[in-house]
Amino acid sequence: MHDSFTTGEILAYEALGLTPKGTAERFVVDAANTYSGQVVINPSGGMPAKGHPLGATGVAQCAELVWQLRGQAGARQVDYANPALSAMSASAARR
Repeated sequence: MHDSFTTGEILAYEALGLTPKGTAERFVVDAANTYSGQVVINPSGGMPAKGHPLGATGVAQCAELVWQLRGQAGARQVDYANPALSAMSASAARR
């Protein structure tokens, strides 16, 4: 997920249907967005781990998805990584 702003990430959880509208804060507080939770968001650390390489953010997300689906993500591997989803546009959070 394109997590350049915390607010955008929170809104995207709801816009993508990962949690009902108005429940994203609880979704995060309950750690439903990490390895022990309902879904794993940004197993590679997202943008805080990579910076914001201009034009490369989407490519990095796609590469991570492929590694996850192939079982090649090493210590970041999500056991149930099928299907995988990439969300790059903040416009999804505006719907």
